[in-house]
Amino acid sequence: MRPCTSGCRERRSSKSSFSSPTTVAGRSPTTGCASPRRSSPSWTAPPAGTPTMTSEWSSLDPAEKVDLWRQRFFEAQAAAEEFILGEHGEEGLAAWIQANSRITAELLQAQRPAGVSATDHFMTRLQRQLLLYDSAVTSEPQPSGTVLRNADCGILRYRKRAARAGVVLTFSSPCPYCQELNTAIAARYVEPDVTVSCEQAGDGCTWRAESPHAPGEDAAGSPHRGRAGD
Repeated sequence: MRPCTSGCRERRSSKSSFSSPTTVAGRSPTTGCASPRRSSPSWTAPPAGTPTMTSEWSSLDPAEKVDLWRQRFFEAQAAAEEFILGEHGEEGLAAWIQANSRITAELLQAQRPAGVSATDHFMTRLQRQLLLYDSAVTSEPQPSGTVLRNADCGILRYRKRAARAGVVLTFSSPCPYCQELNTAIAARYVEPDVTVSCEQAGDGCTWRAESPHAPGEDAAGSPHRGRAGD
């Protein structure tokens, strides 16, 4: 995660039970974390060194592209959540988690590579999502399944930097939304005998995908199948 570099002013919005800082015209810099509502946007001059429009053709370097794609995703994610919170409140946000989990599970089902179990696919996606924010994540295969240890969450690290920079954090923590959404996705997608759970500890968390059966087999010994259509 990174602090806002767009030159936009961060703003405070109304309270909610979920947590996320505001940045880039008041929008959330997190994935799967609820966004607060914002006031009308106001433009400020970009900081020194910010690229400006020219008549000459140019391209972004890879690092700039990564930063810009993150920012654009943050803005789109936050806009959707901001509308839901503003129009429908906490009940609307809970309904959005269920709808989001269904849509994502169906997408994962369509994208799953041949020969890869739904559980492995889900856990790999979750690991890559955490790595996107430079989290310190390791994957540990165990007899009962897979364990992802997120020792230093990039989202929480960003929030600390943002708070030190004077950003007002309106929610207490981004973790409940992240955990609720991803466990809801898993419940719709992974094999029926697999349980996905999360335990928060300090500035990180541990995700477990556990099954009482041997990997690759269900209770009857047949291959696992996803359940995106549940």
